[in-house]
Amino acid sequence: MTPSKILLFCSFSFITGIFAASFVKVSLWLICELFLLGAAYCLFFHRRKAIFVFGLCLVFSGLGLWRGQNINLAPAPTPPAPARYFQGLREKSVDVIERNFSPPQSDLLSGILFGWQNKISQDWKNKLNITGTRHIAAVSGMNIVLLAGMLVWLGLALDLWRYQAIILSIAFVWAYIAFISLPASAVRAGIMATLLLASQALGRQSVPARTIFLAAAVMLAFQPRLLAQDWGFQLSFLAVLGLIYLDPLIHGFLKTLLAKMAKADFGKLFEPIAMTLAAQIFCLPLLAFNSGIISLIAPLPNLLISPFIPAIMVFGFFFVLLAVLLPAFAVVFAWPCWLLLSYTTAVIEWFSKFPLAFVNARISWFFLFAAYLCLGLIVVRLRKGLVDAIMQI
Repeated sequence: MTPSKILLFCSFSFITGIFAASFVKVSLWLICELFLLGAAYCLFFHRRKAIFVFGLCLVFSGLGLWRGQNINLAPAPTPPAPARYFQGLREKSVDVIERNFSPPQSDLLSGILFGWQNKISQDWKNKLNITGTRHIAAVSGMNIVLLAGMLVWLGLALDLWRYQAIILSIAFVWAYIAFISLPASAVRAGIMATLLLASQALGRQSVPARTIFLAAAVMLAFQPRLLAQDWGFQLSFLAVLGLIYLDPLIHGFLKTLLAKMAKADFGKLFEPIAMTLAAQIFCLPLLAFNSGIISLIAPLPNLLISPFIPAIMVFGFFFVLLAVLLPAFAVVFAWPCWLLLSYTTAVIEWFSKFPLAFVNARISWFFLFAAYLCLGLIVVRLRKGLVDAIMQI
């Protein structure tokens, strides 16, 4: 067992401890027992690596339980000067959007770019909830992670070297995060996306997962409330896990299936669809948990819309930037942005009229945990070769 794998187990144990402490009050005696039991395993079985690692996991689980119940409730710090400057620029940008686009396109673009949902009408909020697409009208971690992945795919499609595409993607993502005034949720999602792309550049499949779990454990050590209370952190973490574990499976399945049906290689064409499906599948249980609505049709509108959200973010970013600095050139990006927004609103409008499209159901944290446990078991099973078995049928 390598040191990096041991670090992965310890990080996962720490996150599990904070997760448990977020929902269940654990006595200090139990935490002390975990510490002592883990220390005993490490001390007396240090020559047996598996038992030694199990002891470390108990110790880090106890640390997570202790940290999750000792949360610092200090007030949020004053935003730094650069963030205040970009906040003023963001307010000007929203005014530019309202002057050049009409509702609901203007409201949706303000939500996608800056997370402003206060001007979205209640009717459209209901439509977004019914179709399971409420997350697109927010600066969600999932959107930022998908943006980074789509930019890398676009760079590779334009025949850039992989490291060039990754560097350009990281640079654009952080320029966008700065432009929207550096909100904490977007910064954390940017860190997740940067670590994912940087670890992928190393060329080892095991590196991204270990890096992301370690980054999540470090963030939670400073702010334990993120796991239970920060929707942006939750979505970005789950979207990254979807891209790491499920995206290769979906992409391989679609590539093999279409190669057999059409006798052609459509691998690059379906990479955006595979990324979207992977992120959506990992995020859907959490979206249902937070909204209190189980959308029975959510996969379809999300599949039709999500691949175009990064394009809307890119076109909208350059449109707003040029409208503020060089208004004469802004129209170059305004038209494609408007077309994509119109397509998005049309899809949401059409699917929201479906009968029996949703069910009002408040999901408990237990069912949320069970949903992700089942999802994890399915992914593990698929990674053991179930896809190849299906393709041979």
